[in-house]
Amino acid sequence: DPLFKTINWSDPVVDYPIFSSIGAHFPLGGYGMKSDGGWDGYKIVQPMSPLFEGLGLAKGQVISLPSLEYDGAPVNGYDSDGFPLIDNAVLNFEKVELLAFDKGYRAVDTNATFIVFRKAPTSGIVINTATTNWCSSTGMGGASGDIIKTLTRNALTKLVNDAAVFAQ
Repeated sequence: DPLFKTINWSDPVVDYPIFSSIGAHFPLGGYGMKSDGGWDGYKIVQPMSPLFEGLGLAKGQVISLPSLEYDGAPVNGYDSDGFPLIDNAVLNFEKVELLAFDKGYRAVDTNATFIVFRKAPTSGIVINTATTNWCSSTGMGGASGDIIKTLTRNALTKLVNDAAVFAQ
């Protein structure tokens, strides 16, 4: 039954638009821990995000998070600092913010994207860290584990209490 085939979401037989569900997709993120020009972690784009509250993170700072695989949101270029710009024309979300990114390894340049989004004014909010290793020994148990744990607590607390999660 094609409705139960969810291993490769991009496979046409699944007929499910992954972007509208989680805002990112493996072919645009790729593999981590490769020679990819990245940092084996997330470079902060939006340090004023309420999700980073209490962490004192700076734009461009890297949270160590070596990852096996990443998902990436569509991008339509880069800003003057070399940070990806989310292509919301593809996503068509009411609101989306790129919080951090890393480079991924695929046949073409890819970007792992840590995003927060809301599809419509009345829909729920999704926080997608887009990594297989968030809760692993290289994530919560790694060099930046305390930051990742605090960020996770912030996200859960803010979502449960209907508090702001967008910087703008």
